[in-house]
Amino acid sequence: MADIVVSDVLLHTQNMMVSVIEGGWEEFREMQLQQDQMIRDLFSDADRVFLESEKDELLEVKRLNQDILLAAESCKADIASELLKMRQGQSKAKAYQAL
Repeated sequence: MADIVVSDVLLHTQNMMVSVIEGGWEEFREMQLQQDQMIRDLFSDADRVFLESEKDELLEVKRLNQDILLAAESCKADIASELLKMRQGQSKAKAYQAL
């Protein structure tokens, strides 16, 4: 296990947010798995005491993760809306073809 520092987790989470903003959902899953492992490694030492600056960075990681979740929900809603439009278009096409 490599020594993980909080600033590495924050930087990685910031990169995840940039990926989300750019619509890079394809690589997001792998980035999420990497972040999960980094966080597990970070908290694997039960006796570790975090500095105040590290606590602040962890709070920023949490905030960014919440923003990412909101972006994912928004993207999910957009995709659902587009699928609904496509289904409605298919229904209309079938109705015209039946005439």
